Amino acid sequence: MGTRGQDWNDVEMLRVLAFYASQTNYPDKEEFRQLCSKLPNRTAASITLRLGNYSARDPKQKQAGKVGLHGGGKNVDLIWAKYSDGNGFLDSTKLLRACSLQL
Repeated sequence: MGTRGQDWNDVEMLRVLAFYASQTNYPDKEEFRQLCSKLPNRTAASITLRLGNYSARDPKQKQAGKVGLHGGGKNVDLIWAKYSDGNGFLDSTKLLRACSLQL
């Protein structure tokens, strides 16, 4: 069960970002359940909110006219910037490298 008010750690943020980057349209339900099982301190609702935070920062979503869920604080901004290229798009090489080391 999730813990209200507990800060997200870097591994949790990275796991959700990697999941976000792996989805092409709507999240796969089984893969989402697997993600939730790997984040025992987070509820499915909080993970969904974090996915929306990432969507709000994604230039591809903005180009498609989608807004995403603004908010998420500086942690979302920092992790997006850390794993994106100079234009704000996710850099899959950086993300995969980080995942192989962290996860």
